Formats: sequence, structure tokens, C-alpha cells
Amino acid sequence: HQVAERNRDNVRVECTRQLNEIKVQYDEFTKVLSETRENDNFFENDIEQLSIKLEKFKQEIHNINIVLQLNHIDNINWSHSVNLKQEEKSIVSYLNNSQLLFERKIISLHNRNCFFLAASNIHILAYILSINLNENRLILYNALDGIELCSTELDIRFGNVCDIIYAETLNRCFLVVCRQAILIYNPQQMTFTIISEIKPIDEHPFWSITISSNTNDAYLNVDSNGYIERWSTETHPNWKLIKRWTIQEILEDFDQGIRMIRICENKNQLAIVVLQQDKYWRIDLFDLNLQLISRGRKLNISHGIDKISFGCRLLVLPDDNDETWLLTERTTHSLWYIKGLISKQIDKDVHSACLIINNNQQRKIVVSYSNEPKRIEIFNL
Repeated sequence: HQVAERNRDNVRVECTRQLNEIKVQYDEFTKVLSETRENDNFFENDIEQLSIKLEKFKQEIHNINIVLQLNHIDNINWSHSVNLKQEEKSIVSYLNNSQLLFERKIISLHNRNCFFLAASNIHILAYILSINLNENRLILYNALDGIELCSTELDIRFGNVCDIIYAETLNRCFLVVCRQAILIYNPQQMTFTIISEIKPIDEHPFWSITISSNTNDAYLNVDSNGYIERWSTETHPNWKLIKRWTIQEILEDFDQGIRMIRICENKNQLAIVVLQQDKYWRIDLFDLNLQLISRGRKLNISHGIDKISFGCRLLVLPDDNDETWLLTERTTHSLWYIKGLISKQIDKDVHSACLIINNNQQRKIVVSYSNEPKRIEIFNL
């Protein structure tokens, strides 16, 4: 017992010493940062160097590893050093410390919110909405260095953006789902066109879209309580409607609506994010003719949702069985890892997330954060 007490004292002393050292360095860093801001003397290299220093401080604070050599203690044979790690705070910056993710890149949003994003291995397309700054725009970034390439203001008649996906098979373009229009965004030309064949039905707004590269089909979710449509993209950009299903044909009586649909390419299945009447989410699987394959389990990731529009966004992670998901839950601004019976919150203050695709395999995850400083971070898987 006395030995254990001495060890705990040693740990506390060493922790305090290291933290004090980091605080002194951090105070010096913030002083330099404040002076630079006051003098309006920012240069690109300065920002990069200050960002590197800040990341170093954050990493040191989060990953304090104290190694105590206790060989000097009498009557006890300590043949190995004892590694004592600072206890992780739950959820906070999990992605920065996950064993699955490493090397991060940060893109500043300059105090703006990015509510949706999608990415190729070359570009990131972000939807920026700011009521205070009167902004409703798409911004194209270089995925390699984070440089802003183009900013495109959207017509307010399109309505807010509800979904963005990257479609490799559609001439390497992005599909942008607005409430009242579906846009094709060409990152090479940095322009967009409207898919004229697709129009809202009885004022039902569009919600989400997904593309099946195996069958040259697109599936469109029209309103949470409206329809799911199947469109042929074989003659892109001229699409042809194949079939339309009502939500009542898909949902159970105890369901409230559908928030998002995503294709599972490995199995040619559709994953549909459903909100139940009890305000819990689940993920159902269907074949490409919207025949039910399996009902998902209730996901205890949020409760008391008022608006389905502030719901779940689904990412299909690389998995042989297409049964591993990431969900961004907007009411709690959280990011969840779902696999089988496992539901784990892995980050917070999250607006949106997407995967960067490289050679038909997901290699990176891109996350937009709602807390200060507003930013997009890219993590290597």
C-alpha cells in the first residue's frame, strides 16, 4: 500500500511538472499569436508555423505518457518500466487519437459553417451557409493542400442544400441536392448545371441521393414522407425515371420518415436511414427494387428529435459486408461508428463528414466541425 501511494505521488508530481512546462510554452505561443493579430501581420508561412505549434501543444496535452523507473524501490523487482497514460476524456477529439486514423490536415472555414461536404481524391466540395454573412454557397477545395479553388453563390430559389455526393461514374462530377433542384457540379470547369428532368412533386422537397455505378441508376429520396425514385443515368446528363415508390410502401406503421439513402456497392443494396415515431434512428437494407432485406435495430444515438431535417447522414465504410457505418447526427452534432451491435460515439461538434475515394477504396475521412475555430479536418485512415 505504501509503495502504491508513493507511486501515485510520483505520478502526480510528474504530471504537474510536465503540464506546467506545456502551459508556459502555450502562454508564450498565445502571446506571439495575439501580437501578430494586433499588428495585422499574418503571412501564410506564419499561419502554417503557428498551426504546427498549436497541434504540438494539443498532442502533448492529450498524450502525456509518464514512464516511471521504479527499480530503486527496495524489496521489489521492477524489471520493466511502468507506463501510465493520462485518462482520455470521453469523446473529445477521439479522431485525433484513434488508432485507425493518423496524419490530419486542417482547412480553415474562416468562422463559417460547413453543413455538407463530399470529396474525390482531388477535390472537396463544401456547402457553406451563414445567415449572418448572407452566404449560401458551394466552395471547392484542393483535397491535397486545402487551397480554396472556387466559390459559387447559389440561387435562393434552389433552397438549402440537403445532400452532396461525389459520382465517379458521372464524368467525375458532384451531385448537389437542394430542396427544389438537383445540380451537377463539374469540378474541372467549376460550374454547375441543373438536371431539368427532375422536378419536385407537389412541393415535396428533395432530401438525398445515391448512385449505383454497377447498374447506372440513381436513387432519389423526395421528402421524408414522400417518395423514393429510381432514375436511369445511362444517358447522363439526360436522366430517365424508371420507378417511383411511396414512403408507405417502404416504412412500417411505427415509422416517421426517411432521412437518407446510400448505396452499398459490394452487395448492390440500399441502406436507408429511418426515423421511428419514438424518435430513434435505424438503418434498413433493401435490394435495388426496394424489396426489404432486413430491418435494422434501434440506434441509441439520440432522442427527442423535433425535425427530421436535422437528422442522420450516413457513410458506408470500407467493409467486405457493407455493414460498417459512420453516422453524423445533427441534433447532437456527433459522429458515430456503427457495426453490428456496436454503437460508439467517436467525435463531437461535427456538422458533416464524408470519405475521400482513391482507386475505388476509401482512404480518408473528411470532417467539418461546428466548434471554434470553424474548420474542415482530413484524417488518413
